[in-house]
Order: sequence, then C-alpha cells, then structure tokens
Amino acid sequence: MKRLLVCLLLLGVVGCGEKEEPLRPPSNNALEIMTEDLNVPLPPEPEVHFEGQGSVSGLVVLEGEAPAPSVFTLKEDMQELTGKETITRQPWQVSENGGLADCVVTLRNTDRKNAVQSEPLAGATMVKNGTNFIPRILVVTKGTTLDYRNENSPCNCFEVRGRGLSRSRSIRIPAGQRTDLELETVDVCRVFSNLRPYYDAWIHVVDTPYYIITAQDGRFEFPEVAAGEYRLQVWHSGVKTLKREITVLDGKKQNVNFQFTLAKAKELDYEPEDE
Repeated sequence: MKRLLVCLLLLGVVGCGEKEEPLRPPSNNALEIMTEDLNVPLPPEPEVHFEGQGSVSGLVVLEGEAPAPSVFTLKEDMQELTGKETITRQPWQVSENGGLADCVVTLRNTDRKNAVQSEPLAGATMVKNGTNFIPRILVVTKGTTLDYRNENSPCNCFEVRGRGLSRSRSIRIPAGQRTDLELETVDVCRVFSNLRPYYDAWIHVVDTPYYIITAQDGRFEFPEVAAGEYRLQVWHSGVKTLKREITVLDGKKQNVNFQFTLAKAKELDYEPEDE
C-alpha cells in the first residue's frame, strides 16, 4: 500500500512539471478572428446613396493685372471688308472685382454609373464673321454635330486641333458656305488660322449636362444639381485648369471660388477627363 502511494505521488510530480498553454485572450473584434480562422472576407462597406438636389455657385478671379491686348495688322482683303487697318484681341476679360469672364466651368459626377447623362445638342453653330469666330468659346455635349459657317470672310481656312480628333483638321469653307463637324469624344479643340493669328476660338466637348461659361463678373451658378460626388473644373484659354472635389447634398447651397495666378499663365493644351 505504501508503495502504491509513493508511485502515485511520483506521477503527480511529473505531471505538474508540464506547463499548459495560456488561454488566448478575448479579441476586441470577434468578426476579425472568425474571418481569419475561416478565411472569409469582411463584408463590403455599405454604398452611399445620394438623393435630391443641391446648388453650386462661385466666383473665378484673376490675381494681378491682366496682360495688355495684342494688336494685329490686317491684310488688304480684311481691310476692305472691315474698313480697319488693325484690330486688337484681349482674351483676359477682367471685371473691377477681379472676376474673370469666358472661363468654362464643368461639374462631372465621379460615379459615372449613376451620373446624369448628357444629350447631344441641336443647333450648335460656330460662325466666322469678319475677323471673328462667333462665339469665341463654345461648349457642346458629346455626340453633337457642329454647324461651321463662313459668313463673309475672305479667309476660308478653319484649322481644328483637339486630342479627340485623329489628327488636326484643316477645313476650307468659302464665304457664304457651311459644313458639319461631328464631335464624338470628350475634348477641347482649338479653332484657328495659321496665316491670320487673330482668328482664335475654342470648342469644349463635355459628357455632363452641368456646364457654364463665367459671366462678365466671373461668376457661375448651377442651380439644380443631382446630389452626389463631383469634380468641379475651371478652364481659361490663358492659364492652367483648376480642379476641386466637392459633395452636393440635397437642399444645400455651396459657394466655391477659384483664383488664377498670372505667374502660371500660359497657353496649355487641355487635358480632358477620362471617359
């Protein structure tokens, strides 16, 4: 009996010498442990759905004094047409408050699947009249057919350059005639004449219904915009494009201002948004 008790005591001493694994402390994220053990991905974050409409307005200003206008001497045929020997061009239309006119402002929904779609415009026209393109800045939607017209100019050349065009197009339209140009891709096209530099215009092709050209005081307004996430973009022919990300909320008004700096002013090719 004594021998049996001694054996049991020895077995107990040996068993107590083995250390047990400590218990795993409870996790603060039971879902994370479960997915780690079972190799199950975490559920996706719920999508944010926007409803209703808001409004966006603002002011585009030019810092500093506008550059001096350019002066061009006309050839005899243009002198005969206009009764002038020279003309001036000033693309920098700046108001007393510094507001910059002729800026193209667009709102483009970053969620392209749920974005409000634009439709091709009817009746879009650009006319060469005397020494001018009218309008000088034109905005149309993708898929628009543009009506090019030469009202009376002895200069029958329309040079059109854009990233969305397969190449620069040289279109010749005699006075009193017209032609069509299909604008199928998002782009910014410059319209000019190689031999007569005072001819200078721009065509913006956009894929959003929200676009506007700033007024004489540099102001813009989108009174009814579907709620959502947007990229607000401002362009002027003499300076770099400015962009800002904004959120439009139902019933809310936003005021967003932009400032162009002359130190960075230069003619730049526009980089349109990816489709």
